Amino acid sequence: MLGGGDEVAGAALAVLSQLLRQSAAAAVRRGIRGRAHRRHRAPPAAAPAPAAPPAPAAPAAAPAAAAKVSLSKDEVRGTIARYGSRIARCKTPETAGTTVKVSFSIDPSGSVSGASSPDGAPGACAAAVVAGMKFKAFEGAALPITYPFKL
Repeated sequence: MLGGGDEVAGAALAVLSQLLRQSAAAAVRRGIRGRAHRRHRAPPAAAPAPAAPPAPAAPAAAPAAAAKVSLSKDEVRGTIARYGSRIARCKTPETAGTTVKVSFSIDPSGSVSGASSPDGAPGACAAAVVAGMKFKAFEGAALPITYPFKL
């Protein structure tokens, strides 16, 4: 070993140690903390919610909330789309790409009644899936539907 090697290594260690302390101090001044601080830090306290103003007094004969009279086409399509994977199970290699029509009624409670199809076994399968569908409840008369399902 060279004669001054220990002195050079000691001096380098001292310089590195000083740089590390300065870097850590600068990081603290900038608000940067290590992961350990983030892991153990308590979540920020939520500000108390302002007091809600008192609700205005309701008139004595307040009208009832407007009930939905029927379902929109988009609501019907959306519900049917949620059952798409079940309808897809009705497809066989022979019926792939065919369309079956299912006729049914949506009752005001949202349940389905009278689901049927003239399209043989795949239509009967699709009608069974439709019979188990549940739509949003509404007020008014039952809603008759004939819907084409592509298998």
